[in-house]
Amino acid sequence: MPQIGDGETSMSVLYYVRHGETDFNSQGRLQGRRDTVLNAHGRRQAAECGVLLHDLFARERRQPQDFKYVSSPLKRARKTMEIVRASLGLEPHDYEIDARLIEIAYGEWEGLTLPEIETRNAGILTATRARQMGLRAARRRELSPARDADRRVVSLAHERHRGGGAWRRRPRVDGAV
Repeated sequence: MPQIGDGETSMSVLYYVRHGETDFNSQGRLQGRRDTVLNAHGRRQAAECGVLLHDLFARERRQPQDFKYVSSPLKRARKTMEIVRASLGLEPHDYEIDARLIEIAYGEWEGLTLPEIETRNAGILTATRARQMGLRAARRRELSPARDADRRVVSLAHERHRGGGAWRRRPRVDGAV
């Protein structure tokens, strides 16, 4: 790992990748912890994400093998990770599984669409969304690479971010993340 003084800083780098599409995604169904698999479009998205990461690494003069790779234990995330790693020229199965990256459980709502949930539970979605946003923000802080000895991380999980695809986060200048 590069040290301060050899042209690199010790700044943490996190590339966040969301899993590729599943049939549940294309149907607008909540997956939660249901262990769904990627569909053909999701496998193509994963390959495209691998190309995107390759280009990001090249542009920033980074090597794919210099990163720690961590995935949610769910099949859709693991398969996406394996496709991404293969497209980076890395051994597809050589990554860590971290259960903290697993999707939020939706209980009896899993497999349902939002209109189906609203029909069954009028008004409940607004309160639930507000609570989830707080949980997700807390999870991001807990899993921040600044808290990990491995300061270069590619994380593959479930949360959707604006813009989709690979998301790169660096600490702000004041040190906050």
